[in-house]
Amino acid sequence: MKRTDTVQGHEIIYALTPEVWGSGLGTELARAIVDYGFDTLGLKEVHATVAAANSASLAVLDRIGFEHVRDITEENGGITRVFTRRRDVPAAAQK
Repeated sequence: MKRTDTVQGHEIIYALTPEVWGSGLGTELARAIVDYGFDTLGLKEVHATVAAANSASLAVLDRIGFEHVRDITEENGGITRVFTRRRDVPAAAQK
């Protein structure tokens, strides 16, 4: 979790080695980071940025209740998607 001006708040950041992709570890890790932001840091919302082409990371964010809020066009022409998860999302809404 780091503070960033790109999203005007705290952003979750993680990376996994390709050997564990598809194992569910990304979802578990992202959920734990979000919980840390809410429960330990007392944040009201957390954010994430993901390259539009990264379908696996987009699926993780969807599973844990993030909402797409906007896109950023990068200098190289690529698209970065910005997502937000608010503390008031009930646990039942998580897939």
